[in-house]
Amino acid sequence: MMRALLCALLLWALPAVAANYTDLWWNKTEPGWGLTLTHQNNKIFGVWYVYDATGKAIWVAMPDGVFSNTGRTFTGPLYSTTGPSYSKPASAVQGAKATQVGKARIDFAVDGVSATVTYNIGSASVVKHISRQPFGTAPANAPNDHSDLWWDPDEAGWGMAITQHGGVANAVWYTYGDDGKPMWIVMPDGRYSQPGRFAGKLYVTEGGSFYGTKFNPASVIAREVGSGTVTIIGSEGRFTGVVNGYVVNKRLTRQLFGAAKPANKKPAVTLSLVPMASPPVALLATGAALLVGLPTFVSGLRPLLRFEDNRIVRRCHIAVRRGWEHQHGKTLDVDPRGIILVATDRSSRVVVDDEHHLLGAVGKHLGLLQLRPMILGKVVR
Repeated sequence: MMRALLCALLLWALPAVAANYTDLWWNKTEPGWGLTLTHQNNKIFGVWYVYDATGKAIWVAMPDGVFSNTGRTFTGPLYSTTGPSYSKPASAVQGAKATQVGKARIDFAVDGVSATVTYNIGSASVVKHISRQPFGTAPANAPNDHSDLWWDPDEAGWGMAITQHGGVANAVWYTYGDDGKPMWIVMPDGRYSQPGRFAGKLYVTEGGSFYGTKFNPASVIAREVGSGTVTIIGSEGRFTGVVNGYVVNKRLTRQLFGAAKPANKKPAVTLSLVPMASPPVALLATGAALLVGLPTFVSGLRPLLRFEDNRIVRRCHIAVRRGWEHQHGKTLDVDPRGIILVATDRSSRVVVDDEHHLLGAVGKHLGLLQLRPMILGKVVR
């Protein structure tokens, strides 16, 4: 029973980890547009594949933003980009320019497979219900497959969003037309011939409904423009093929972004009795040592807890110095079953049973710290 409770407390103390949202997302009643979300660390890179007022296929990107709502909401700015045509030689692929055109918010459902996206591009405001698009032989498995954002860092401004579902890959090359405006070319059914290598036909679409109006799937026209092959070894790859008669040969590498969480570090925890206290009082501190025996370093000390027949009947606060850093108002939370949870910082907890034995400690910096029993002073009043 106690061991199970300790495990539960350990899981409770660790920060919540959001699902990985990397996938191809769509509204199944509106095929013809969609968005790719690439989730790395604490960031999402989103690309919307939509249509302007003339029915031309365009894309806008959300390259940055912040999570909120315990990892279920992501908000960021939207950008439209212009750049050199996909048909230009590599030496001429430079000079892409991005302009912010709006903002976007994605609210993920608890199930992790559906969401509501709210965004604006200029004066047009849009709210859409989306879900992961099913295809292939298995669900997305990022970051353990080829699903990711791929680019050539020497040709910043274009990229390829690859979504792998088992033995099938969907690849969207977001690039620029001969007019320098954004366009996208899609390989919707890339088939793997061997691990790390898939190929398929390439298409462009046109005639889709303006993103600011109700979408009509029947208006979308898909046109085959060539074929391509993607070969990936580790974090490096290459995209080759022919698009509208132009030979394509592009380097691909995973585009890294976001900040990984720092590695957990185990804090030093010391329990000791304050000299001259009657009855003895147990204090806890994190750091190299607890400053015990130096009364001038203990401030705001109040009775910690009062026991009657081994039943805890009150809670209060303490304030102690840890080194030269003043710790104010740490709360002692009391479990109804008589287990004392002592706050050492905003998330760390020390677990003591109703016989005043130290059973262990959990916290965001690491989990179980001690299992060696240690008697605590029993406070009567």
